[in-house]
Amino acid sequence: MSTFLYGRMMSRSTAVAPPPEAPVKALHLELPAVHPAGDNKLVAALAALVPAEILAAHAIIVAVTTATDAAGTTTITHPDVLKVCFILLLGLTAVLYLIGRGIPQHWTPIEVLRLLLPCVSFVVWTGLLGTSALSPWIPAGVSHAAVVASAALMAVLIVALSSKVQPNT
Repeated sequence: MSTFLYGRMMSRSTAVAPPPEAPVKALHLELPAVHPAGDNKLVAALAALVPAEILAAHAIIVAVTTATDAAGTTTITHPDVLKVCFILLLGLTAVLYLIGRGIPQHWTPIEVLRLLLPCVSFVVWTGLLGTSALSPWIPAGVSHAAVVASAALMAVLIVALSSKVQPNT
């Protein structure tokens, strides 16, 4: 869902359900599959909470900051660019939400949670991927299995929490 639309939905106290998804013209990038997470329902559920604009930008950024060899191994070729872009994508997620929602006069804890939900969802979603903008931020001694397992556990919590922060649900 678009962050802008999510923010608009949160600004309306009478909203019962999110607006139906409009067909989106796909941006086709040939990115290698780095692990078999494509069929994972948890990844799909979490991706639904991540802004579509951010997912598209992330795909483009990863495509231009990595290289894949003949064996299918993906190497980050521009880690500094990827690190900066990760932070910028997080900030842009919050800005897009606020554009759609508007800035509340009085911030309640639930308003803060609604603002952070798309941002946290993006971070966790990138943790579920093989190579992402989060990859250069992961310390050298941390295994891929530990990152994915932690992200999967957080994703379960985020998906459950997202249904509780919607107005009138």
